[in-house]
Amino acid sequence: MAPTVQDAEALLRSGELAKAFACFEEIIASHPDDETVRSAFGIALAGNGRVQEALEQFRRAELIAPGAAQSRNVGVALMTLGDAEQAIEAFRRAIEADAHYPDAHRLLAEALGAMGRTGDSDTAFHNWLRLQPDQPAAMLDYARHLRTDGRFAESAVFLEQVIRSSSGSSLAELHRELGLARLQGGDLAGAGEALEQALSADPGDVHSHAYLAVVHERQGHRAEAIMQYEQALLLHRSRPRRWPDGVPREVARLGLLYEAAAHKRKAMQDDRVLPIPGNGKLLTVLVGCYGSYPEYSIRCLRSVLDAITRSADCDLLIGLNACGEETIRAADDAVRCGAATGLVRSTRNLNKDPMMRLLLEQVQTPYVLWLDDDSHFTDPNWSQELNRFIRGEHPFDVAGQRARWGPRRFQDPSYMTYIGERPWWKSNGHLPADLWEWCPFAVGGLFVARTNYLRIHDYPDRGMTKALDDVVLGELLLQRGGRLVDLPPSLLSIARISDGHRRGENFDLPPSV
Repeated sequence: MAPTVQDAEALLRSGELAKAFACFEEIIASHPDDETVRSAFGIALAGNGRVQEALEQFRRAELIAPGAAQSRNVGVALMTLGDAEQAIEAFRRAIEADAHYPDAHRLLAEALGAMGRTGDSDTAFHNWLRLQPDQPAAMLDYARHLRTDGRFAESAVFLEQVIRSSSGSSLAELHRELGLARLQGGDLAGAGEALEQALSADPGDVHSHAYLAVVHERQGHRAEAIMQYEQALLLHRSRPRRWPDGVPREVARLGLLYEAAAHKRKAMQDDRVLPIPGNGKLLTVLVGCYGSYPEYSIRCLRSVLDAITRSADCDLLIGLNACGEETIRAADDAVRCGAATGLVRSTRNLNKDPMMRLLLEQVQTPYVLWLDDDSHFTDPNWSQELNRFIRGEHPFDVAGQRARWGPRRFQDPSYMTYIGERPWWKSNGHLPADLWEWCPFAVGGLFVARTNYLRIHDYPDRGMTKALDDVVLGELLLQRGGRLVDLPPSLLSIARISDGHRRGENFDLPPSV
C-alpha cells in the first residue's frame, strides 16, 4: 500500500524523523507535481530546522500551483534565512493572489519593518487591521510593532484608544502592553497605573508583575520592587518552562530576569541605604589621572579644588596612574593644604578601574562622583548644585548623562566581545535588548553613584580595566536592579565630559588590584 501524507505526519508526531522524511520523499517520487505534498514536506522540514531544504519544497509548490498560501510559505522561509528583500516580493505575490489574506499583510509589514521601510510597514499593518476589525490580537501586534520601532508614544495612544472600546479577557494583555509602552517611553507613573490595571484584570500575569517591579525599581520604591519580584518568581516557578504561543519574543526572554530576581532581592535587602547626614558631607570626588597630560589633569583638579575652597561640601580623593611631575606636584599640594583627603600614586598605569577600586576603599560618604581627568567643571558652584540634586533625589544608585546605544547594541563587535564573552552581572549572562535597548547607561567620564551600591555589587569587577566600563555598569543596573537618574541640565551645562578624548598611555597591563 502506497504511503500517504497522513502516514508521514504520524511518523513526525512519534518522533521518527528519518522515517517521516523518507516517507515524504517516497510520496513525492510518485507524485512530483502534488503541491499539497511538497507544502506538507516543506512545513515538516522547516519545523525541524532544515529551512533551506524547506524553501526548495515551497518554491516547487508555488511553481506547481501558484497561490497565496504557497507564496506565504516561501516568504516565511526567506525571512527565517534572513532574506527580507525576497521575502517582501513573496508576500506581495501572496496578496496579489488573495488581497483578503490577513497573514500575508501582517508578514509583509514585519518584513518591511525589518528593512527599515517604516512608512510602507505602517501601510501594510493598517491593511491587516482593516481585514481583522475588533481583533485584540491584531491590535496588540500593531502596538508592539510601534513599540519595537521606538515609537512609544504612538503605541501608547493607539492602545488607549483600543482599551476604551474593549472588554473581556483581552483587557489584561492590552493594559500590560500599554504599561510596557509607557515604561519604555519614560512615563513611569503611567506605566505603573496601566500595569496595576493589568493585574486587576489578571492577578496571575507573571509578566505584569515583572514589569511593575522594574517600574518600582526605577522610582526608587525598593520594598515594592522586592514584593513584585517575589510574586513574579513564585508564578514563574509554578508554570511550565515553555512559554505559550503568541507571547512576544522580548517578553519570553524575560526568563533571564526571573532567574536573576532572587539575586536582585537579596542584594536589595542587604544593601543598606545610609541616611543623608544633616550637616555632614554627602559626596566624595574621585579623580583618576592618567599619564603625563598636565593640561588636562591640573585643569580637572583645579575645578574641584575651587569648589572645595568655596564651600567645603565634599571630600576629594586623587588617583595618579603613571603621571608626570607637574600633575604629581599639583596633587601633593592639594593633600598638603588639606583640600584632598587622600592620594593613591602608582608609577605605572594600573588603569582606570583598578585605581577606582583603591579610591573607593577610602570613601566615607554616601555618594561618590567619578571624574576622568579630561572632564572638568566650568563653574565653581557645581558642588552646591550637585549636593542639592543628591538631597532631592536620594536614594538613587547611579546618575549621569544617558547615552542612546540603540536597539541593536548586540551588533556592536566591541560590546559583544566585552559583554557577550564575559558574563555580567555576574554569571547570569548579558540581558537581551528588550526593555532597556534605548538607554543602556550613561557617559563614563563623569557619573555619580551611591557608594554602598558599588560596594555590595563589587563594582568595578577585579577583571575590569577601563574598556566599556560604563556599559558594564549599565548591565549591573539592568540585571541586579538599581535606580538610574539623569543629572540635571543645570549641572550638565557647566560640566565638560571627556572633552580631551584620551586616557593617557594604555599599557593594557593586567589588573593588580
